[in-house]
Amino acid sequence: CPRCGRAPLVRGRAAWGCGRWRQGCSFTLLFSPFGQTLTDDDLILLVRRGRTAPQRCGANESAYVLTLDLARQPPLQKVCCGQTS
Repeated sequence: CPRCGRAPLVRGRAAWGCGRWRQGCSFTLLFSPFGQTLTDDDLILLVRRGRTAPQRCGANESAYVLTLDLARQPPLQKVCCGQTS
């Protein structure tokens, strides 16, 4: 878990979450943030490196990455065409 560093992430119904959720760790990551489905490889990159590999934004073919920064609110950001949304 990137927040507590003490447990693996587990797959829930709609999101990945910390295995220590019963002990109070609130880290969750939706399977489809911003309408884009994350793969297991995307999750690994987010947790280990803090960002995904470049993705494509629908029909306009603009590249974007998802970044994870626990110091920000919300911690997951979509960086597309040089903009944060």
